[in-house]
Amino acid sequence: MICADIFKRPALRGLFLAGVLMACLPAVAQTGPYTPPQGSPERKAIVDALRLPVSRMLKGPVAFAVSYLKVHRKWALLIAVPRRPNGDAIDYSDTKWADKVRHMDFKDEIVALMRQRGTRWRVVWYVIGAQEPPWGDWAKRYRAPKGVFPEIKRPSPFQ
Repeated sequence: MICADIFKRPALRGLFLAGVLMACLPAVAQTGPYTPPQGSPERKAIVDALRLPVSRMLKGPVAFAVSYLKVHRKWALLIAVPRRPNGDAIDYSDTKWADKVRHMDFKDEIVALMRQRGTRWRVVWYVIGAQEPPWGDWAKRYRAPKGVFPEIKRPSPFQ
């Protein structure tokens, strides 16, 4: 019996246990917040879930230049600059943000909180153009894990 041989021979037993450990490492490695690699199916699914509602708000197709993406316990926070698929900047003049852009009270950035339900990612909430980090109360309000949110760096009064 092959299984019995594994446990009788120390070298095979060690090899078997190492294999089991290696098989478990991906699950252990991702118990904390992580960033899905570029080109991964998970990253694509998160970004694609945001694409439709943002395309509607910005009146045309969008691509995202992602600057921050963290996933933890089926939650994700994404920070990105929306662009047209050809790389052009978004023209906000025909959107609800036109006045804010004109008065320079607008940051060309989107912050989105996402949640995975089953196999699909869904948008929980997103903000376009916020000058300050909008996620201050999102962990409590939406019961999202704090691990997905970046640390808000406050300027030191001693600078």
